[in-house]
Amino acid sequence: MNFLEEYEKLKKSHPKAFTHSFFWKNENCDYGNYLYGCKNMYYSFDCPACEDCLYCYNCIKCKNCVDSTFCYECQYCYECLDVDRSYNSSHLNYCSSCYDCHWCYDCVNCHDCFGCISLEHKQYCILNHQYSKERYSKRLEEIKKDPNFLKKYEKLKKSHSKKPTHNNPACENCDYCDYVYDGKDCYFCFDSPGCEECLHSFNSRLCKNSVDLNECFMCEYCYECNDSTRCYNSKYLDYCGRCYDCEYCYDCTNCHDCFGCVRLSNKSYCILNKQYPKEEYLEKVVEIKKVLVLIS
Repeated sequence: MNFLEEYEKLKKSHPKAFTHSFFWKNENCDYGNYLYGCKNMYYSFDCPACEDCLYCYNCIKCKNCVDSTFCYECQYCYECLDVDRSYNSSHLNYCSSCYDCHWCYDCVNCHDCFGCISLEHKQYCILNHQYSKERYSKRLEEIKKDPNFLKKYEKLKKSHSKKPTHNNPACENCDYCDYVYDGKDCYFCFDSPGCEECLHSFNSRLCKNSVDLNECFMCEYCYECNDSTRCYNSKYLDYCGRCYDCEYCYDCTNCHDCFGCVRLSNKSYCILNKQYPKEEYLEKVVEIKKVLVLIS
């Protein structure tokens, strides 16, 4: 039996964790999964560093948000999708740095806008019409009672061309990416806010110098990792947290220099869950890698 077969056999011999939240950093998050460094989360998933949120998915650094998806550093938002750094708003799609806005699409640096499309640096607008502050408040009460508002809003959306990408203005050299907020020097990355020098990554956040990541958080110099957080210089990790110099590991926590290990915590110099002296570990890893290269 070769190494990969033994590794798969070892994975099947261990029961899977009922959640993959790294619980030592979570507080009152029993009804969620894939939560890292969160507090008071309810029925929320894949949300690192969030607080007091309900029914949220793939949000990061959000607070007091409900029913929101793919949001980044938002607060007091409801029913928002792909929104970053917005406050006290609802029903926003693809908006950035907006506050006190509702039913807006593709707006940037706006406040006190209602039912607006593709506006930048605007305030006191309704359905893209400019109003004075006083007139805006009066017109807002009227439009909220208009039974045809949503039809007018959808008609306005269809009259505007869609952008090819939805990166925010803070992105730098991320031309072949989408939904990458505050990204820098990334290529073919999607829904990956705050990443730098990453390639082929999806749904990963605040990662650096990494390739082929999926659902990772604050990983650096990693390759082919899935649902892992705060890992460094590692490859082929699944559901691992705070590991470094590890390869082919599954559901390991606070480990370093482990190879082909499953469900270990606070361990080092292990191969297929067996402990070795440092020197012997390094020799065996070299031998295994030589065989893997031959197989590939």
